[in-house]
Amino acid sequence: MAIGIRIVYRSLDATLPKYMERTIGEGAYYGVILMLNPLSILIFTPLFTPLVYYFSTYTLIVIGGFISSMSCMIMLLP
Repeated sequence: MAIGIRIVYRSLDATLPKYMERTIGEGAYYGVILMLNPLSILIFTPLFTPLVYYFSTYTLIVIGGFISSMSCMIMLLP
């Protein structure tokens, strides 16, 4: 399951620059968008760590995988 999630995220790395150049133009700052993932990991990991005490590990992995795979869907918005 985790391999499929990583494939979706890596495909975002490959498609996002072209998508942003087509929709925004040549001055698209896609590096800033790609930087948001590591930044969000640094910020949200300490905030969501207490959830381990309330949910099973598998449930948290499924929820995290769903959120990660749905993040690519932002490119479908007009």
